[in-house]
Amino acid sequence: MTIFKNLISVAELNALLQEGSCRVVDCRHELMQPEKGYQEYLAGHIDGAIYANLDHDLASPISADSGRHPLPDITDFQAVVEAWGVSDDVQVVVYDNSNGAIAARLWWMLRWVGHANVAVLDGGITAWLGAGEPTSVDIPMIDSMAYKLEPNPKMIVTTKEVVAAQESGDFTLLDARDKNRFDGVSEPIDSKAGHVPGALNVPFSKLLQSDGRWRPIDEL
Repeated sequence: MTIFKNLISVAELNALLQEGSCRVVDCRHELMQPEKGYQEYLAGHIDGAIYANLDHDLASPISADSGRHPLPDITDFQAVVEAWGVSDDVQVVVYDNSNGAIAARLWWMLRWVGHANVAVLDGGITAWLGAGEPTSVDIPMIDSMAYKLEPNPKMIVTTKEVVAAQESGDFTLLDARDKNRFDGVSEPIDSKAGHVPGALNVPFSKLLQSDGRWRPIDEL
């Protein structure tokens, strides 16, 4: 079986589903309407897909100094991954709405804890529907599997480490939000507008084509 570790196309995912050799996770979420993603999942999802809630499965509760959507406690996240029936040899495919931001978060989180066999569906559910593929309203019953996660501490940095790196000047800090939020022109979500001093703005939307699929490598 081919292992996918970055992106996967609709056709490639279809082949895996025919083989019954992957675990699909639906990550749809709207920051301004937190329940909308789950409602969309219930209305129709890729057959066999389970749902991952950004607020409850992919983040821990907000604290006074945590910021929005801090990483979950590793014990809690391990319980989530085990409930999905994921083990070290399982191919995981994640998708959301067309922009891929939440799916990319889960892709990164699984790699952070040592699961390399994970890919993002290029173009998300929009690409799936655009290809005329069917959806299901059935909620799959998944047998849990024991899985020891092994977080890589080098894949995360603390606020203090960022401040120290700013002083040394030996790093590049990228802000992937849209330009208006980066510039502080508008801030619909967070309490404070603007960006971390010294950050460069590379809006993630600029990395995507109009249909939500990633741009070709030569364009990137």
